[in-house]
Amino acid sequence: MRKRLDIFLSITLLILFYSSTCLAQELSAEENYPTDIQKYELSLMGHSTKISPRAVMQMDNNWEILIACLSEKTKDELKANDISFVDSQLLILNVMRLLDVQENRLKTVMPILGSKKMKSLRKKMRDLSLKIEPELRSGVDALKIELTKIDRKENVYTILFSYVLDELALDFFYEEGLIESSNLSAEKPFWAGTYWAVYPRREFSCGTDKMELPEISIMLNWSNVLGDKMWEGFNITNLRLLYNDLIKYGRVVNDELRKKLSTYQIFDSSGNLTVPIIEQKENNQLFQKCKSLALKASQQFLDNVDLKSLIEEYQLYDETKALAVSYHEWMWEYMDYLEEKEIVKKPFAFSNPNEAKPEDIGALLFIVKTSNK
Repeated sequence: MRKRLDIFLSITLLILFYSSTCLAQELSAEENYPTDIQKYELSLMGHSTKISPRAVMQMDNNWEILIACLSEKTKDELKANDISFVDSQLLILNVMRLLDVQENRLKTVMPILGSKKMKSLRKKMRDLSLKIEPELRSGVDALKIELTKIDRKENVYTILFSYVLDELALDFFYEEGLIESSNLSAEKPFWAGTYWAVYPRREFSCGTDKMELPEISIMLNWSNVLGDKMWEGFNITNLRLLYNDLIKYGRVVNDELRKKLSTYQIFDSSGNLTVPIIEQKENNQLFQKCKSLALKASQQFLDNVDLKSLIEEYQLYDETKALAVSYHEWMWEYMDYLEEKEIVKKPFAFSNPNEAKPEDIGALLFIVKTSNK
């Protein structure tokens, strides 16, 4: 009787151990790759005209499929894991270049990085920031001097991030063919850019919204920390009206627009712009300082990062995706480091979003003139 009891207890303990191990693995998987897409930071390079990758990922259970297929699966394996799908789902994921479909085999080709990979990648990019920051310091100092000359020292962070690093440096990557063109084509009719997701979100990140039009580009350094405040005044309708006035009159004359944007303090009482204006001309010192720093930053990044190693270690699929993901993480780490060392100061709208007034948001806008007109 005692022997039977011992056997029973052993079996019970074994079952409990196995169950707890499986549960731990499940919890670990959920903590590493959450099933809720809203927990991820979604980023893109490129544009779509008909449908966005984000919209496709949020349809039906497409995100569940993409997470499941991070490691290659067959259709039968998806079904065995109780993941439902229809062929039309797989087709649109394939057309949007998020999922590779080879007959019965499915593999996610959109970079999705969970917490373990992101902790490692961000550490690498922080170390890289510390390594190459001394090489870029003189360029940053020169930029600060030029902006101080035009009484715009408070715009250093915005110009450095949105124009130098997020515009000109990326242009260099495109020109060198390191990042594929994001223009739509017959082969890529719906989406030609790069889309990726990472978890967890950064405590702070910012981006650049650009209205690129003939002769003038309106640039806006944005961050989600501001929420709807960001777009109340600088929505697409107002920015188009701003562009029309600048092209036709060289200043803001539209009465309705002036009323809407007066509190943002981006123009004076006569409608003349008071925000930084960068003319992309050889004799424009501000442009030259930005261009020189951007070239150095892009070269330093490429000289000190091993894209092939990143592809393998973080499952980034190809050099375009590896460059896009790692470079953006490097930008944010680099800007964080500069702020920590008080080399640049984060805009008040970003550091104190709850207290930000319209004029603080107005300080995030600048103009780039792309012709001599």
